[in-house]
Amino acid sequence: MLITFMENTVIANIRRSRARLILLAGIVVFGMFLDGFDADLFFFGGTFILKIIHINGFLLGVAATGFAGGIAVFSFIGGYVFDKMSVKYGLITALILFSIFSALTGFVTNEYELVAFRFITGFGVGMVQPLIYTFMGDLIPSSRGRFLAMPAVLFGLGLFVAPYVFNMFSSRTTFDVPFIISGILGMILIILTFSVMPKYYMAKQRPRKGFYRYLKMDLMLAVLSMFAWGIGYFAYNSYYSSFLVSIGLSASQDTLVFSLFGIGLIISAIPGAFIGDKISRKYALLLAAFLYVLSTGLMFLTHMTYIEAIIATLIFGLGYGIYGVNISAIVQEFVEVSWTGSATGFLLGIFNIGALLGGPLFGTVLGLTHSYFKSGEITIFIPMMALMIMLIIMKSPDYKSIDAEDERMELGENA
Repeated sequence: MLITFMENTVIANIRRSRARLILLAGIVVFGMFLDGFDADLFFFGGTFILKIIHINGFLLGVAATGFAGGIAVFSFIGGYVFDKMSVKYGLITALILFSIFSALTGFVTNEYELVAFRFITGFGVGMVQPLIYTFMGDLIPSSRGRFLAMPAVLFGLGLFVAPYVFNMFSSRTTFDVPFIISGILGMILIILTFSVMPKYYMAKQRPRKGFYRYLKMDLMLAVLSMFAWGIGYFAYNSYYSSFLVSIGLSASQDTLVFSLFGIGLIISAIPGAFIGDKISRKYALLLAAFLYVLSTGLMFLTHMTYIEAIIATLIFGLGYGIYGVNISAIVQEFVEVSWTGSATGFLLGIFNIGALLGGPLFGTVLGLTHSYFKSGEITIFIPMMALMIMLIIMKSPDYKSIDAEDERMELGENA
């Protein structure tokens, strides 16, 4: 029975066949494309959705908070599911929630439906993210960053195409088709996951110590940098499209600039992963932090032209491509293999607690100052400065959760 179990795990499957590795990894990372696609349908289209259903613009921040709240709660759950339960059925459960309520977002008629549907969509997104990032990070630990770059690239691709899909398939009075597309893609992924994914990820031994004993200063600094990123990123995502319109950009220019964040992510994720894997995870993170500070300073401490908006948004995306890959990898490297799912879920959960604050904080400061520039300086630029300071202080982990493939084999044999 034990031999049969071990032969039917994800890790056993990918050892037997490179084609199986490509198939399983491809199915899993497509979930991050859907995550980015749905998120930018909502964040880019939010301004237009509120106009169509005739509700106050402040509700965009509230709906974004609800979305982040759902993600925050289920990020912790998703990480635990990876460590202790079936990765296959965890993914399917998350994708069912995501697919149904992403599609239903296209049919909202009032603020209550908008907030409720985005909140429940967040359940699915929150659960699927740690499952995907831990799944990819633990495939080949010596190439952890490069495998984590794959979902980052797909996430960026989803961010990039969503504004164009929204513009193509929505009208002055309807916005249902883009979200229906998101739901259909999610259902296709459910079928693929059910058809080919092994029930369990790998055979694991009992943890040497409890997860909370790993929560020391350097790990917490890494996690708190994600808290700062959550505030800044959701403040940016909730209001950046409106900000671009306020500085005089046309609808087509707004679409192009907004989509460049995703392009920057796609460009930098794989090079950033190589820097982290081959040179230094911390140096990669500091490079990302510098790009964050540079780009947000250009956005909100100067009065941008159209060309400057293109440059600043692209640089911001470049920073995220490097940061997103390496912050997930370094947190997984702070703990033993039995807790990588919980560590990833903890990281993403804290990120989304920050995200809960970002949209409403920007909206509140905007209401007080009536200035997008001042609001961006306080809620985006300053958190990026805090993020950089925390990463400067943080030390790299001494312990790698898995040093080599033989340790993986040893875990399997001793399970």
